[in-house]
Amino acid sequence: MKPSYLGKVVSLTIAALLAVSSQVSAQVVINEIGYDDSGSDDHEFVELYNAGASAVDISGWTLGGRDNAGNNFSAVVPAATSIAAGGYYVFGNTAVASKNQTIALNFIENDAEQIELWAGAFNTSTLVDGVVTEANKGAGAATTQYGTPSAAMLAQIGGGYRGNFQSGHINGQGAQAGGTGPILVSLSRFSNGLDANVNGRDFGLRRSTPGAANSSTVGTLYTGPNVDSLTVGVEAPGLYASFVNPRVINPTVVSTHNPSAISLSPQGGNAVTVWDTEFGGTGAGLDTIMQGGSGKFSMLVYVDPRLTAAADSEEWIVGLGGGADALHNFWGVAGTVNGSTGLGWAFRRDGTTRTLQLIDFGLGTAAGSWSILGTVPNGA
Repeated sequence: MKPSYLGKVVSLTIAALLAVSSQVSAQVVINEIGYDDSGSDDHEFVELYNAGASAVDISGWTLGGRDNAGNNFSAVVPAATSIAAGGYYVFGNTAVASKNQTIALNFIENDAEQIELWAGAFNTSTLVDGVVTEANKGAGAATTQYGTPSAAMLAQIGGGYRGNFQSGHINGQGAQAGGTGPILVSLSRFSNGLDANVNGRDFGLRRSTPGAANSSTVGTLYTGPNVDSLTVGVEAPGLYASFVNPRVINPTVVSTHNPSAISLSPQGGNAVTVWDTEFGGTGAGLDTIMQGGSGKFSMLVYVDPRLTAAADSEEWIVGLGGGADALHNFWGVAGTVNGSTGLGWAFRRDGTTRTLQLIDFGLGTAAGSWSILGTVPNGA
């Protein structure tokens, strides 16, 4: 695979996030989840957030998980515990610095799972909130890897979150890269407490911020950095990724973050590449979120459709209002389990196909139900 290039005036990147108007339907919600890091799975966490105007006593509440094989974990909140208005409570491994309650390694499985918050004992009290991860795995209730959700759970998840999640570490991607620090991204609500009871609309890949606000900047117009004024090799400001943060490159020069030299774009100058040097696929996004219907983006994307080998393949999606897999399962393959959501420009290149399409992925459903709004075919 080759990297994707963004033009020197960058205003959007893969899995860019557009928050929508919604309502907070519960005072305490599951706000952020990190469940699969590429090292030792020692930075897993679940963050709760109190979106209400008063403190909530969560003593005796239970966080639990299950899939089609049965219950996987549960953690009971100690007595005399409350979350202040606008406050957080973090269940996390020992390595998670901001944790409030320690949970053993691998407490969340790295696949499709129901994660549930109960106002008392697991499965016998009131369900407060729920999230289904990797809901793209399985086509029906009888075959889904995360099992069959209850009616109460279905009312919380709205179909679940489809994208496959994995993150590298701040000081290295995976175990082979010496990754031992906090993870780079998490599965987070676009804005603290924003809850439409539809996981595919409420959650996306964001910078990992356990115990702190999910969104760093809110605006109505995103303008990216002028990368011609930046040093080649530095991280592009305002952007992040699941494994290696986007970097400034000179497209004509082979480097760590630009493995295939290509000609300059018609605009010329430097560019930004979204490229994972260790694994290949990655998901990236903007720190800025846009609220309501007034958010505006503009973007120059440099597409190099050349084939470097007969078996070579590349795929990328530049999207709004949703996200893409961190592992990015190919959307153009029969039987796909791709987890992309929202509206996006999708480019696919292999031995026989070079196509750019504008696709409405919706909340993430099977490939046959996506709406293809426009196609730029081979040779165009």
